[in-house]
Amino acid sequence: MTLKRVGVTVIDSGVADTWGDNLGHGTACAALISAACEEVVISSIAIVDDSGRGSVQALVAAIERAVAEGAGVINISLGLTGAVHPETSPLARACRQAAEAGVVIVAAEHNDGLVSYPAHLPSVIGVRGAKIYGHQTYYYCPGQPIECVARGDAQRVRWLHGKEVLMGGNSFAAPRITGIVACFKQLHPDAGLEEIRVLLQQGATGIIGSPARVSRSPVRTQDARVAQIQRAALYPYAKEMHALVRFPDLLAFRITGIADPPGRGQVGRDAGQVIGAGTVGLQIHPSLRDAIDGADTLILGYLRQLGVLRDRDLHREFLTLAIEHRLHVFSFEPLREEPYGDLLAEARKRNLRFWWPEVSREQARGILSGPAEHGPVDQPVLGVFGTSASQGKFTLQLALRQRFLRMGYRVAQIGTEHHCSLFGMDFAFPMGYGSTVEVETERFPELLDRVMRRICAERRPDLFLVGSQSGTVPFDLNDHRTLTLPTLAFLMGTKPDACVLVVNDIDTADYIEATLAGLRSLGQTEVIALAVSDRRKEVRQRHGRSWTSQRPAGEAELTASLARLEERFGLPAVQITSQTGVSRLCDTVVCHFSSPGQKETSCQKRSA
Repeated sequence: MTLKRVGVTVIDSGVADTWGDNLGHGTACAALISAACEEVVISSIAIVDDSGRGSVQALVAAIERAVAEGAGVINISLGLTGAVHPETSPLARACRQAAEAGVVIVAAEHNDGLVSYPAHLPSVIGVRGAKIYGHQTYYYCPGQPIECVARGDAQRVRWLHGKEVLMGGNSFAAPRITGIVACFKQLHPDAGLEEIRVLLQQGATGIIGSPARVSRSPVRTQDARVAQIQRAALYPYAKEMHALVRFPDLLAFRITGIADPPGRGQVGRDAGQVIGAGTVGLQIHPSLRDAIDGADTLILGYLRQLGVLRDRDLHREFLTLAIEHRLHVFSFEPLREEPYGDLLAEARKRNLRFWWPEVSREQARGILSGPAEHGPVDQPVLGVFGTSASQGKFTLQLALRQRFLRMGYRVAQIGTEHHCSLFGMDFAFPMGYGSTVEVETERFPELLDRVMRRICAERRPDLFLVGSQSGTVPFDLNDHRTLTLPTLAFLMGTKPDACVLVVNDIDTADYIEATLAGLRSLGQTEVIALAVSDRRKEVRQRHGRSWTSQRPAGEAELTASLARLEERFGLPAVQITSQTGVSRLCDTVVCHFSSPGQKETSCQKRSA
């Protein structure tokens, strides 16, 4: 934090040049702003006396002085509950003139939830506090007088004479949002109030209320932090990372380096050739230090188990490396305060973004707490489901997304993989391996339904894609490991009109038939095609143990497998990494939704 040595006290319209915080409140707010945005210059204008009393005239004069001195953002951690006309009062006029000058005012709501000013003025971003964890965590409430919700419960804040005290209140929620707005202003110096509102909505942990009430253009729910990635390095090069190399045109950033542990047979090879996608010009390094040159973001996959095998805390090692080289971090696995609080605090000091995908209880509560304000999902929904794990379901979802976008369709999408937001999907619901969905399974259907209604109201897509995780119906009712309650809850929540089922060539015909029947009866959906991977699964047995291994399938094997599936089930069958197969599948989807009796909105191209 750089604290500009301009300290003034405004009493009504008079200005006394003084310096110093006699109460501690301003010191706490300044510290919270700088925690969210390190490279910030803070000026202090006090409008209250030592007893904490001030006036509306003093507040108006302080706003006018801040604007005159060139402030970009004004934090006001106080409010007036007296009668203030929202259009013609001097305070409303001062706030409106500040917004017209490109200055963003962030103000705290009254702690008792009373209507207070300037927080409730339309030219001000109002903030209330809640029990929220995470310095950068906040929720956005489009169309409501109080637009942002940030941490305001009892917390340690900096006070006078270097002390820290435990305090709470909306006064300490507002500067958190002010710091975030200051970061946005650094990235977009010319952004005005409406542009900042758009950025706040894009970067929010969750949306509360109805975006339909917002007068400005609808905004995609894509994570704004993802949109700020320009060059990324990957570690390790496991299967979840392959999609980032296979579908570079779906990314808004460039992959500049890849590393993988030695001993897995990938070091020194081209990343594209490893996955059969052709040469991409990215050699896999044995050390992450060699891969981060030129990157601004580090994307970390599943490290916990890898660290256990090597008896190392890989998260701590790589987060330290990221801080050392000023890299932002997107992690598949959570980076909790315990045990990484020291590293997270250091990252915040350096204005580095460390984040991971999750649907928190607070976010889910925000989505579920209000009334259901949007109409039904009236666009066609296509689901991708499977019979087991490691089939390429996510690869198929991305291939469909890529193909439909190239065909000119508007595609909305919910993904259940941890990195789906990196591909610009509208909502991440990471419920698979290492799930970070902190929601009871029985709440999945209502939550997903509300999210889909909101996305459809905002984006009006031509097609809505949803993709699930492993298994659809249990393989063995006596083995709890094969139970599929999350997948069934996802099916009930997304309610696809049609499905593509991904199967294995080792699946028995009876099990595939049972899965088809389960989708048709439980989801009341129609399965319109089957898909298989380009890898062949084989069951191996030794010493009384059995396991499944994979190997690349030959062309003749794939052709025979597709023919068997089509003959047995009477459905088109395609191979998921085949351009011809994906093209055929997309044509099947378009024809299905364009047939008589389907939804009127079925896959009709709309002008941009």
